[in-house]
Amino acid sequence: MTTVIEAVFENGVFKPLVEADFKENHRYKMIVEEPGTESESRINGGADATETTEKPDTYRTREMEWLSKHRHEYPGEYVALDGHRLISHGTDGREVYQQARAAGVKVPFMAHIEPADNLPFGGW
Repeated sequence: MTTVIEAVFENGVFKPLVEADFKENHRYKMIVEEPGTESESRINGGADATETTEKPDTYRTREMEWLSKHRHEYPGEYVALDGHRLISHGTDGREVYQQARAAGVKVPFMAHIEPADNLPFGGW
């Protein structure tokens, strides 16, 4: 299951900004993404900025939806996504990222798909 929440990093700990239904002392995998700012579009006088009426998807909800529907198709692989579009996939994460960049995606969403039958790592 994939859950997207907003959190703040304080005193070495990520604290959710909303009520989160997580198990205490349970291990979770996080993807940390810094939200974009409006000032980014004004860098270099806005020369690289484009006008759009579409609200940016800062929470990567389209990518998370794609993962929930298609993750079973790519066990043990890395995937590079741009919205609902699969750009590249394979077992070498660096190569997958480079293929996505070569396809013109400035910041691809990268994920490693763990096989469903993988046992969790317990450590020592």
